[in-house]
Amino acid sequence: GLQKLMTHQKEFDFLLKIEQLRFQTRWNQTPRVPATSVLGHCFYVAIMTLLLGRESNPGMCDRRLVNNFFCALFHDLPESVTRDIISPVKQATDALPNIVKIIEDEIVSKELVPLMEDFYVNEVIYYTNDEFANRIIKDGKVQHVSWEELNTKYNSAEYEPIDGRLVRVCDHFSALMEADISIKHGITSDHLTKGREATLEHYKPGDIIDGINVNDFFNKIIL
Repeated sequence: GLQKLMTHQKEFDFLLKIEQLRFQTRWNQTPRVPATSVLGHCFYVAIMTLLLGRESNPGMCDRRLVNNFFCALFHDLPESVTRDIISPVKQATDALPNIVKIIEDEIVSKELVPLMEDFYVNEVIYYTNDEFANRIIKDGKVQHVSWEELNTKYNSAEYEPIDGRLVRVCDHFSALMEADISIKHGITSDHLTKGREATLEHYKPGDIIDGINVNDFFNKIIL
């Protein structure tokens, strides 16, 4: 592997693509402190997914923990080629998020997949496609399943389980913290205040996502 990097083979180009996420700023439409890169955001989401998953569901198999971590770590990988598309644009219509996702998947297939080795490309694609859905691999096919099914029927390495909805909760938590910390430091804007409020309102009181009362958890942190 080191030889391939030193001789600038395709693995080197793949890592350069990922490295670009270091220079892409989150919330790039508004001033905010501290500044956060997309790569830093991904690592924060991965750590939160690991810790929150272990705390809320200690019965997870080891492979599920690993998959959750790497799904969270790579959840914004397409932005290395598509760049950041701000939420107001993504959510302009109900259909637009799905259209954006289709375009992202097509660009990843054209620009990132050719830079990957065959032995891990399917694993990375599994992490980045439907990244916020609870899913498994059964009979060679990806299937969406419920959290209850993950805990009972599919909580073993052979099914490659992923708690995608937990990754989404941690993604929202990261965005909430990014906005809230800046506001509390006196650097604010409509984008930040509306983003914080929209995130808090996204999860209704009593809603349980993958075993977590998200509304209660978010409000305890913010308040």
